[in-house]
Amino acid sequence: MQPTDLEEATQHAQDRYRGLNAQLESLDEGTADDLRAALEAAEDAIDESQDTDEDQSRYDALHRAADYIQSAQDDIDTLQDAAGFDVSYAEELEALEEAIEEVEDGLDEALEDVDEGDGDEDDEETDGYEVTVSGETKVLDQQYIEPIELLRTFEYDPNQYVLYPPDEDDRVPKDSDINLAEENVFDAIPVDTAYGSTQLDDVLAADIETLRENHEVDVDTEAEAQFVHVTVRDYQIPSDAYSADTTDVMIRVHENYPQKAPDWVYVDEDLRLEGGGELRKSRDDQVRGWLALSWHINKLDGIEWEPYETDLEWYLETVANGRLRQGD
Repeated sequence: MQPTDLEEATQHAQDRYRGLNAQLESLDEGTADDLRAALEAAEDAIDESQDTDEDQSRYDALHRAADYIQSAQDDIDTLQDAAGFDVSYAEELEALEEAIEEVEDGLDEALEDVDEGDGDEDDEETDGYEVTVSGETKVLDQQYIEPIELLRTFEYDPNQYVLYPPDEDDRVPKDSDINLAEENVFDAIPVDTAYGSTQLDDVLAADIETLRENHEVDVDTEAEAQFVHVTVRDYQIPSDAYSADTTDVMIRVHENYPQKAPDWVYVDEDLRLEGGGELRKSRDDQVRGWLALSWHINKLDGIEWEPYETDLEWYLETVANGRLRQGD
């Protein structure tokens, strides 16, 4: 999709929203306002990407736009839930959703173009990045690293320890990217509320325990704002069309669970088709460390999320398993 096409797709989504503004506000005024703001912010970021000749700046702007579009998709899901069985909204909401997905597809293409255009000419030789945690020093081959990964590199349990820069009172946020070229000395401090130890909602906790009856499950409550990451380890892939027999599957649980269903299917970042090709409608920049497969429960015939009746086990075996059975 060319830049002009991406701008036109964004404008089309904006026009769809404006035509539905009053109806969306009647469903959920706060979410409708959030959706409008997300679309406007995405449009601004796309405009910014077109106004720069510097690849990294363009990539950053497009990546921000993609985040805003993901937020808009989450808002659409919330509005569809609010509409419920009111068919008077169904067709128009679906048209708006399709317009937003067209923007998403265009952003995926634009981000790929920027990646391909980078080439190797800007790559610089480096001897690695020196980092010190609680007095121990190692040299890493990556410039950017998440706090949890850094703790594990130094053999600290992220559920028991958090990182602090020296002589500072605030911990390093879990969802941050540490730039080791700028900051490379930390203390690992044991605390009662370390990364991943937040209290779970009773319903979610019960659903996780049910999931653990048949699977090895890890839970991360601080992976990102508004979401808990529930990860099923070494899930058996129901198809031989992929590069592996098993994959970790992450279920991204919204804070409004179970009223708000999980969405997308998240698998190992390096999962590929057997011949090495990429999985259909996949993106690796949506949630760090995961390959996100565009597979949405509200578009699957005969499948419906029912709060307090369907649960995480159901989502894993019905939605995630169903996507992996596609073999593409």
